[in-house]
Amino acid sequence: MRIFYVEEECDADKTLKKTIDEKDVECIKCNSITEAFTRIKSAGKEEISVIMIKSTWAEQDTFSNNKLIVQTFGNFEVFYGDRPVAFMRAKSKELLAYLIDRRGATVTTAEACGILWEGKEYNFSLQRQFQTVVSDLIKSLRKIDFEHLIHRSRNCLSVEVSEVECDYYKLLKGDAEAKKLYMGEYMTNYSWAELTAGFLAQKYH
Repeated sequence: MRIFYVEEECDADKTLKKTIDEKDVECIKCNSITEAFTRIKSAGKEEISVIMIKSTWAEQDTFSNNKLIVQTFGNFEVFYGDRPVAFMRAKSKELLAYLIDRRGATVTTAEACGILWEGKEYNFSLQRQFQTVVSDLIKSLRKIDFEHLIHRSRNCLSVEVSEVECDYYKLLKGDAEAKKLYMGEYMTNYSWAELTAGFLAQKYH
């Protein structure tokens, strides 16, 4: 019998053998849940494998799918594991929402400014504000090692869609679960999302 466990702060090697009445117990330390599952797959069919996880493992920054969970149905929200991502500015979160809405298409500085500050004159001062918003967005993503989510080129931004698990993207691909979750609302906290919301409502709801 082999027991895989993710060592956080406890010493499972000592505690497991005391609680399990098994002579041939092998304790194998793993650095992550993903590693434990990988090693189980490589084990022989005759072997019994058990993963022991510290009860507070969900508070750590290691998750099995390594993707951001993006919710667009209803209000726009972003999660890393089971926790919402904290953004330094509301405009930074809104910018990410717009990039998600564009599904990887490039967005120019002028276009983004028109979305974030509708009706405001596009000038050097506004461009400076926008660069601050972008910088804060990158900083927020860097805290969870996801700054690579945003592609930057001269006066253009886009999002790497392969790095997110998004209900909107799943719906467009015909995912049955996404169809059940969609109740006719899309990014309701942003007025500019009404165009996409109308498209989705007409096609799916």
